[in-house]
Amino acid sequence: MAAREGQIAVGNLAGEKQTLNYSSIPRCVYTWPEAAAVGMTEEQARQAGFKPRVDRYHLAGSSKAMVEQETEGLWMIVSDAATHKILGGQIVGPNATELIHLLALSLRAGLTAQDVLEAVFAHPTLAEGFQEALARSLQTGRSLGAEKP
Repeated sequence: MAAREGQIAVGNLAGEKQTLNYSSIPRCVYTWPEAAAVGMTEEQARQAGFKPRVDRYHLAGSSKAMVEQETEGLWMIVSDAATHKILGGQIVGPNATELIHLLALSLRAGLTAQDVLEAVFAHPTLAEGFQEALARSLQTGRSLGAEKP
């Protein structure tokens, strides 16, 4: 983030009008398990006037997580209940600090749950959890894995 802030500062000194949207910058914690978040929380979405929906996908249902014996963790996606636009999310588990960029790019592009579900993800991957959580958002019944009780 500091490097991007520096680029913007130099651009502004050169007369360019640049800003940085801090809400689209991933927040990462390099612990075990890793944790990462980007965008709005459920409460922030509510305060911004959205009717937030929160959908989760637990890694216990992920083939890749099972193979790697790293099934502790989850994807938690916040979207607008009316439009299904992705507003934010959190990931806890293996590679969370890498996977969070899927959410960050989705926010920047203004993607909806349907947009993400139309993409083809490799299988088995931890990234599929993103689609799994969003499938719940649309209540399509489509699921590649099982929801942890």
